Amino acid sequence: MTTFQGIIEVLKIIISPSEVIIIFFIILFRKQLSKLIEQLSEVIKNRRIEVADVVKILPPQEKTSMNVSSSLDKFISNLDSAIIDKYEDLIKNELKKYGWENETEPQKKIEALLRYSAAISLKFDFDRIAFSIYGSQINILNFLNSKQTQGEDVNILKSSFYDSVATAYPNVFAKYTFEQYMNFLVSFSLVQLKGNQCFITDFGREFLKYIVAAGLTGQRPY
Repeated sequence: MTTFQGIIEVLKIIISPSEVIIIFFIILFRKQLSKLIEQLSEVIKNRRIEVADVVKILPPQEKTSMNVSSSLDKFISNLDSAIIDKYEDLIKNELKKYGWENETEPQKKIEALLRYSAAISLKFDFDRIAFSIYGSQINILNFLNSKQTQGEDVNILKSSFYDSVATAYPNVFAKYTFEQYMNFLVSFSLVQLKGNQCFITDFGREFLKYIVAAGLTGQRPY
């Protein structure tokens, strides 16, 4: 398998933020992990112990760990790429700004990486939403945000936001019902429905802040 094919196979399985975080860590530490695996293999070789013999005497949990290491080694090798090396350097340089390399406590380094990974995952989700959300749906979020914790009746949202764009763009909304229109907001956790009342979520508020900060509040269709 070529490097490019390996990367493509990885991208095919990125379907959730948790997977993004896992891949982020593997990419960032792939060289260290590969070196560690090589060192362990050398120790086994020097002691003239066959891997197969080690596996035979290991309890089930350790056997699984060795299989994972072997798979991880293959996974890391498939990620070898000059482009990934470049992005790895960018990440390291970004972390250097905050003294990551000089930190002596491993736990703090882990916490910094987790926070950095979470921020990347959040941006990934926000960008995915921003790419497909309609302007009128953003208007609903802004309206609900102004209502604080009061929320609003979905029938009012329909008459105030959906009906006007559905009338203006009949070809677009002919097969896009109000239920589907609202489900987009619900499925991405931007709003929450409680009976007929609709409320903006904390995630929805953060999304509004993000599109303002990222300059993504320009004119949108529908």
